[in-house]
Amino acid sequence: MTTIVLICYGLTALTALGFGLTYLLTPTFMPYHAQAIGSDWATLEPELQVVILALIRVAGGGLSATAIAVLSILFGPFRQGQRWAYRVVPVLCLAVVLPTLSAVWTVQQQTPASPPLLIVLLNLVLILIAVGLSLRLGRLGGRTLR
Repeated sequence: MTTIVLICYGLTALTALGFGLTYLLTPTFMPYHAQAIGSDWATLEPELQVVILALIRVAGGGLSATAIAVLSILFGPFRQGQRWAYRVVPVLCLAVVLPTLSAVWTVQQQTPASPPLLIVLLNLVLILIAVGLSLRLGRLGGRTLR
């Protein structure tokens, strides 16, 4: 079961890293952003392009940094069975997925865009499975931090 927990968190982190790197490297906004505002990148004022790209880069940096932190913990302390790692990893994952879910849900509900809601929901399910299995393994309970 520990392997399944590792895979669930690992897939979540790799997804965040993929989106993060995409957002860090993109020269424009995503196609669903264009759908949301009903305008192509080229038609936006240059100053607005700068602001939007800056916000996309911040999101990409946050996603990438958190993903790297999670992967580092997974392949070190987590695999060694250190209890603190079993507590920190879901917090980090949820700190990324829950605000992302809120933002993506809002865009989907209030615009004609089709953001990657299913991917975000799948990652939330993976985190919840991992937490459930960790509880079953007794890795999240107890008072001692190893």
